[in-house]
Amino acid sequence: MMRLFPALLLLGCAEIKAPSPLVLPSVCMGDEHCEARKNAETLAAMGFHDAGLRVMCDDANVRDVLEVECEPDALPYP
Repeated sequence: MMRLFPALLLLGCAEIKAPSPLVLPSVCMGDEHCEARKNAETLAAMGFHDAGLRVMCDDANVRDVLEVECEPDALPYP
């Protein structure tokens, strides 16, 4: 066991190289409306439902459909 001790000390100083992080392409591929929907979905999944609604209300088409929910006084954020 004592013979392995110096080797163990040297192994503690060894540098371990991990592979580069995996990069996945976006599902939306640059489509602004798709990215806004995915961002709103992610915010809602994280528990920030009001923030997700705010992101969706920035889209004029959604704002026309959700008239009451997108009113400035109905949203908790300016």
